[in-house]
Amino acid sequence: MAGAQRVPLYAFESRDALARFSGWIPALVAGGIGGFLAGRLLSVAGAWAGMGLGMLVGAVLVAGLKASITVTADDVVIVKKCFIVPYKTYRAREIDDVWFGGDWGLEEGAIGVVVRLGDEDVHIGTSRNMRELNDALWPLSASYRTIRAMA
Repeated sequence: MAGAQRVPLYAFESRDALARFSGWIPALVAGGIGGFLAGRLLSVAGAWAGMGLGMLVGAVLVAGLKASITVTADDVVIVKKCFIVPYKTYRAREIDDVWFGGDWGLEEGAIGVVVRLGDEDVHIGTSRNMRELNDALWPLSASYRTIRAMA
């Protein structure tokens, strides 16, 4: 049926905690490099302005990092975005496994969930919505169906 609307079994979008945490590293580096170059080329005041501008741009970009997941009967798509601009898309036939993104896959200390799509492990969500994501995505995974079939 060409052009048929695919009905999502599950769709979710939220901030991306791991990308936001990791995103501060380039922001700090940009601020430091901007300050160094401005200090070499302009003055000490220029260095402070360069560091501030670099960190402000980095903070704005980090604030816009999001991830969305859409599960349909045909496939699973995870899109990582900065505001509305997608920068990375993961696609697979099904979810292979889901676990908390903390030590040993435990909920304690986790800042989201990890979704395995084929050979890719994709971190999505935040500590506030990770339980909802885990509870919704686990029954849609191949691991869950395998365990249910063995029971």
